[in-house]
Amino acid sequence: MVDPEIEFPLHTSHNDPRRKVPRWYLHDGTTPFESQSCGIAARLLISGLLFDKSIGRAVIKDIGPGGVGFLAPARFELPETVKLALLPRIALDCNITHRRAIGRQLCFYGARWSYPEEVDLAPVLSHWRHCFMVPQSAAASAESQEDQASVPA
Repeated sequence: MVDPEIEFPLHTSHNDPRRKVPRWYLHDGTTPFESQSCGIAARLLISGLLFDKSIGRAVIKDIGPGGVGFLAPARFELPETVKLALLPRIALDCNITHRRAIGRQLCFYGARWSYPEEVDLAPVLSHWRHCFMVPQSAAASAESQEDQASVPA
């Protein structure tokens, strides 16, 4: 489970009303995916008989207790179930729920955790804490609230 002492802002400008659990975003929400340089690097693996087979690399763009969103090259043919391997020795099994082309070279994949009760995001969130971003609109509203609070009544 997520460590309650690790506090990350929930970005209401990114939240989808259909989403039942929060997500932490690794992008600002305004820059197109193909122009972004942020995210968590991961290796895509598929289960083999004795060993997991590496398909290639992916970049995680959002993550939460319900699942993950990541970018991968469009040339990859991903099965329904994949594993995202992160350093240091973190492997997350997930089921692909949707795929969306991003230009000609990339695809964005949305996935749910295969075993949500076994997912512990605390190591991921604490190790990559510096990567999570506040969207521009949320940052602007926070600044305007600070400005209003500093004005004497």
